[in-house]
Amino acid sequence: MALQFQLTKQFISSIEKLIAAFADDKDALEFMDAKVAWDHKTKVETIYRLYSHSDVVKEVNAKEYESVHSAETHEGKSSITPFGTSPKPAGIPSTRRHEDIDDEDE
Repeated sequence: MALQFQLTKQFISSIEKLIAAFADDKDALEFMDAKVAWDHKTKVETIYRLYSHSDVVKEVNAKEYESVHSAETHEGKSSITPFGTSPKPAGIPSTRRHEDIDDEDE
């Protein structure tokens, strides 16, 4: 089976280099997304290009990655946390814990 998809990486102001080749486009896109996410997280300015033969199938700039994917990752997620987030003025006792309430019933 021939490796139809080639993934390249280009640092800003540098030459483009082949980093991987794949037979399946899904594998190539998963690998590309992982690499782009890591470079975005570590603030490395790179451009990834996925080629099918000599045609560019997808091009992603790691610097702009979050703006493209932030709506997908935060959509539908709750911001509820198990920790109290409201500030309390000085002199106000902290909220009673569930265990304290159970002890009073005994």
